[in-house]
Amino acid sequence: MRIHARKIVAIATLFVLGAAPALSAQTSDTVTDVPFAFTIGMTSLPRDTYRVSRLTGHMDVFMISSLRHSAILLSQPDGPSDTDETPRLVFHRYADRYFLREIRLPGNVGFRLPKTRAEREAAEQIAGRSSAEVVVVRADQE
Repeated sequence: MRIHARKIVAIATLFVLGAAPALSAQTSDTVTDVPFAFTIGMTSLPRDTYRVSRLTGHMDVFMISSLRHSAILLSQPDGPSDTDETPRLVFHRYADRYFLREIRLPGNVGFRLPKTRAEREAAEQIAGRSSAEVVVVRADQE
């Protein structure tokens, strides 16, 4: 009976240790309903509901995915927000084009995305008429 009890405790310990990284990864996942098409790097994504999650083992690599579309993106850590701790996606809008520029996760953890050539070109096209508008889409924690 002692041997079986030890095996059960060992299996339970392995399960808890093995599940801990998966559980901690899930706590930083967010789900966001993006009501417009947008660009990440060179990838265009349509309006949809997207899950934003970190790739396992990488603190600054994210997957943004819906049921039909996905993209992997590399980000740069950003400091905490002084004004708002809400999980969210931050876009820059030039005329009718949106570019994902920032990811804010639960716990006020932020990541910036670099300005791409496509975004610089969109900014040049509207130069003199207006500047980029910042659009924030609130995310829900999963």
